[in-house]
This record gives sequence, C-alpha cells and structure tokens, in this order.
Amino acid sequence: MIKTLIPTWPKTFCWIHGSNYFPEAFDGHLKCAVDPTGRNTESVTDTSYYQWVTMVLFLQAIICIIPYKIWKLNEGGLIKSFGTSGTMTQMDVDEMSLSATAQSMSRHFFNLRDRYTEYFSKFFIVEITFFLISWGHFFFIDWFLDGNFLDYGSSAVQYYGMSPLDREHYANPLCSTFPTEVSCTVPTIGSAGTPVSFNSMCVLSQNIVNEKMYVFIWFWLIFLMILSTLNVIVRIVYIVIPSYRAAYVSQKVSRYQCREIKMLITKKLKTQDAFILSQLAKNMDPALFDEFIHYLLRHLDNSEDDEEKALCTTPC
Repeated sequence: MIKTLIPTWPKTFCWIHGSNYFPEAFDGHLKCAVDPTGRNTESVTDTSYYQWVTMVLFLQAIICIIPYKIWKLNEGGLIKSFGTSGTMTQMDVDEMSLSATAQSMSRHFFNLRDRYTEYFSKFFIVEITFFLISWGHFFFIDWFLDGNFLDYGSSAVQYYGMSPLDREHYANPLCSTFPTEVSCTVPTIGSAGTPVSFNSMCVLSQNIVNEKMYVFIWFWLIFLMILSTLNVIVRIVYIVIPSYRAAYVSQKVSRYQCREIKMLITKKLKTQDAFILSQLAKNMDPALFDEFIHYLLRHLDNSEDDEEKALCTTPC
C-alpha cells in the first residue's frame, strides 16, 4: 500500500516542505537545476519559499495601492472644486463667458490659498511613499528569494543573449533561483513499522511560470524605481528653485503670458500656490488658462494695494 503512494505524493511533499539542491556531480544530467557556485555542500533545505510566491505577490500588490488610496482619501476635491468650466474649449464659450469664468476662478483660487500648504504637503508625502515602496519592494524580493534578485533580470538578458553553444558553459540564472528539478528526501514507514526515507527527484513545474514572471517584475520595479527617484528629485528642485517653477508652468500658457506667469510665480506666489497653478494648467483649456492668469495677477495686485492702504491708515 505504501509503494502505491510513492510515485504520486513526493512532488506535493517537496513543494510544501521544501527540497534540497542536487549534488554538483549530478549537474550534467539536469536541465534546470541550481547553479553549483556557492552551493552549500551539505545540500540543506533551501527551497521552501516557492510556496509563498502567490501570497507575497498578492500582499505586494495591495501595498502598491496604498499611495493612491492615501491620496484619494486626503485630496479633499480641491482641484475639482474649480468646476468643469476649465475644461471647456474656446469654441464652446463666447468672449464674455470666458472672461467671467476666468474671473470667477481667479477669485476662487485666491480664496482657497490657506488650503494649499496642506494640499501640497500631502501630495509630496504620497510621492515619497511611492518612492519608498518601489525601492522597498525590490530589496524585499531579493531577501525573499535568498539574495538572487538584485541582478536577476540583467543576468537573464545576458544569458539568453548568448548563442545556444555558449549557454552550455554557463548556469541559467533563472534555474538558479527557480529550479524545476530538485532533490527531495521523503520520509515514510517501512513494512516493519520503522521510519524509512528515500530520495527522489521532484519536478517543480510551477517554477516555469515563476521564473518568467519575476523577470517581468524585475524590469517593472527597475522602471518604477527610476521613475520615483526622478520624480522626487524634480519635486525637490521644484521646491528649491523658483525659476524652475516658473518655467514649468509657463509651458502651459501662450508666449504673450510667459513674462506675466514668471513674475507671478517668482514674485507673488509661494511654492504651494505655484503647485496648484500647475495642477490647474494640466486640466484647463489654454485660452481659459491665459485669461485666468490675467485676472489672477489683477486680483493679487488689488489685494496688495488694499494691504498697503490698510497699513497707511493704521494710527501709530
């Protein structure tokens, strides 16, 4: 009865309880086994992490959504509060309506200025969170795969870029991380009721999918790490250098407004104000945005004049 079970259950046992690497002497007879370089000569169990791949990927996918959810919960609908008028094209409204809409939006922009610091701070925190999650995922996977992920994708490209003849002299990096052929010592019970174990070769077919899936994940994370790093660098430059903020927003206006927008951002608006302006520029028709900038300058000039008059009339 025991013997009839032996051909069917070692594979499941290996997958659940982990398996051992084959001794180096067997490598010539195997198609996809672990690279013998640096292998523990005692052939200790070291493959149990395979069964956790699905769970780990699921948890990482949930973590990736965190920055988006944080932002949606804390954004507060500030940009949306400017209404849908900003998305109308110039042909949809006459000159009077365009002017009235721009004037109304400029007043709304000015009235909400006390909210912009909190809004910009939250946005920057979300960008930092995205940066940390991208890098954290990469190094967590390297730890999870026993230090085999740092150069996983680049090594795979290098290996498969070789000719079939050259590959025979090098270990397949995909097989070193996800071998499909492993050695497994399976315990059982002998005919006399005493403990007996036998060694079997197990084929872990799921690793065919895992090895290719993690190549894609490697390149995707590299892309996200580069993107998030550049994004944080650009944001820091945006905060520190007013002229960069002005140049960034001036791309959204006509050349006739470039001088006004640069003066507006460098002289009259703070970092958080300029950020809101850039967000509005992404969602507003260019003609309306030009008109909006014109009225915003007038509104700010009138506000400064009122403040000066108030100071002059204040008794000493």
